Amino acid sequence: FLARRGMNSGQGGADHNQGIQYAFDGTCHSYFRYVSPDEFFDTHPEYFSEINGKRTRIETQLCLTNPEVLDIVTERVLKRMKEYPHFNQHNFSQMDWYSVCTCEKCRAMNAKYKTDGGTQYWFVNELAKRTSKVFPDKLIGTLAYMYTEEPPVGLEMHPNTAVWLCHMFPCCDSHPIATCPLNADFKRRAQAWSKICKHLYAWHYIVNFAHYYNPFPNFRAMMADFKFYNELGFEGVYAQAMGAGGGGGEFSLLRGYLASELLKDPHRDGQKIINDFIEGYYGPAAGPIGEYITMLHDKVEKENIHMHLYTNPAQGYLGDDVLKKADVLFDKAEIAVKDDPELLERIRVARMPLAYARWFPRNGYRIEDSKIIFNKPLGTPADAYKFAQRMKSHGFRTVRERGGDPNQLVMLSALVNMPMPLVTLENEHIRVDVLPFFGGRALRIIDRKSGKCATAYNTTKNLFFPFHGGEDSRIGGIFTFDKCGVMEPAVVVSKSDNSVTLKSKIGLGFELQRTITLAADRPAVTIRLDTINPSEKPRLAQMRSHMSLDLGDVEKTQIHFTSLSGKKFDVDMNTVIPGLREGRRFYKSDCPNGSWTFKGTDGLEVVQRFDNKQVDFTWLYAFPADLDELEVELWAKPVEIPPGESAVLQHELELRAK
Repeated sequence: FLARRGMNSGQGGADHNQGIQYAFDGTCHSYFRYVSPDEFFDTHPEYFSEINGKRTRIETQLCLTNPEVLDIVTERVLKRMKEYPHFNQHNFSQMDWYSVCTCEKCRAMNAKYKTDGGTQYWFVNELAKRTSKVFPDKLIGTLAYMYTEEPPVGLEMHPNTAVWLCHMFPCCDSHPIATCPLNADFKRRAQAWSKICKHLYAWHYIVNFAHYYNPFPNFRAMMADFKFYNELGFEGVYAQAMGAGGGGGEFSLLRGYLASELLKDPHRDGQKIINDFIEGYYGPAAGPIGEYITMLHDKVEKENIHMHLYTNPAQGYLGDDVLKKADVLFDKAEIAVKDDPELLERIRVARMPLAYARWFPRNGYRIEDSKIIFNKPLGTPADAYKFAQRMKSHGFRTVRERGGDPNQLVMLSALVNMPMPLVTLENEHIRVDVLPFFGGRALRIIDRKSGKCATAYNTTKNLFFPFHGGEDSRIGGIFTFDKCGVMEPAVVVSKSDNSVTLKSKIGLGFELQRTITLAADRPAVTIRLDTINPSEKPRLAQMRSHMSLDLGDVEKTQIHFTSLSGKKFDVDMNTVIPGLREGRRFYKSDCPNGSWTFKGTDGLEVVQRFDNKQVDFTWLYAFPADLDELEVELWAKPVEIPPGESAVLQHELELRAK
């Protein structure tokens, strides 16, 4: 069936039952296939990223200006080219995190080519020059992804290289690349890449990675975007859908059918392709199913609602009125096939995203009587259980890209369906509301006189809502979100009038203790994190404080501090927002000397104080900027914690009303 659909990519060689498949030797995140920290870091740390003046092993990349790295990679790629003759493209691209090397040579090369991907593109060019002398028909593929999306200036790609440009968040998936303002940067990059790269591919995400079952009306944009790629001369498109086996997700069969047909000929009438599928797959129910699809697409198109690959159900196109109309259409669909059990189950599977959208707290929450109460309507734990059972009966195994156990839906549904108690601390100046259930975060820090809150909370469009808001503690790198302490519930172990201590166990295997204490006579709160290693072996930990500030118009927020070198920094958001996911970091002598101040437009300012002996670097970002939130992080120095012992990160927040 896959061969008939033209979907025969894989690893199969001449002995495969379909014959030689259209095969790539990897498609992404392949640095460590050739030079891994496990093999080389202990003896050659210089092969890996220098961050903050140190070679790092955790979430590292390669130092691509090191000539020995190029020699090793060349030798190993040539070996694979010889061993696997049916591969026509061998991938060499960054790992799935940031941490670009900042050694002097790498910084100079990236500055020369005006992109943090400069070293990668220079490297793959040099690699292709070497490998093409032995295998002139083989390509070296690489990613234009996150910090390497921007094309190099003054560097044309070698004819034996292939670049895969990723349509990554915050790109919009509900409107075409050619016309949507949120896609303007991507459009510019695609046009620039088409001029300097002979073999150009698009890596186009066609599902919602954070919520596989979230209704995701992107079909019309897909139709336009595949034409865009074709007309710009792209050689191919990788339409990435669900990464895990088992199937499921919102209209996954229709989405795959549409994508494969458009890849054959992007100039076909996409609506006819959709009609062909729903008529063949849903039979007499095709009419109301088609009306439902049209309704959602009209909603995001006409009301200019932007979706991205991590959009949650609170993005704005799944209001109660829309879900009510959707129910009417699915009721009609079920009635139309009520005498055909197989078709009826297909309709009920297609209806699962409506249940998913209702389970998610789309309408946010309110705070009453020191409790968070999520606003109705809201699906029940029984609904979530029924959803999970239907998944199980079909062999569907996951609900999102990372940590997607469907049984979690039942537990989370139970949480959001009950009032969540807050622990409130207050003195004459400020009030702090602490939420134990979501990591023990200090959710709200409020100036009592004005009633204004300095921290962001209840931001339903935030990627991580409802696990979002205020100040929280995290362990590990930026890609350990579901195990780092943000989602795990904490338990209150002690409380006084001005202090609370909470404990939690996190997925990374540490025990966390957060102690939040109000100053007696100042508008200040101290937050202390004790990270305990309960294992029988020493373990490396990097502690972080993450804070979401809402001080008014984020574009006009200002940050002031004196650095460790004595330099005065007056930072405005024009140097933070353009950094997108990476924002702006302050390392070494540029790190604030013990404190920094955040001033907004709503009359509040926040001072954060800390011990520089504990802190490795500080980080600011506002991504996406339309949330009007400034994200502030302190990263502690990595520390090895002996068995049964602990490490500490402590800081103070002072709230001032101007």
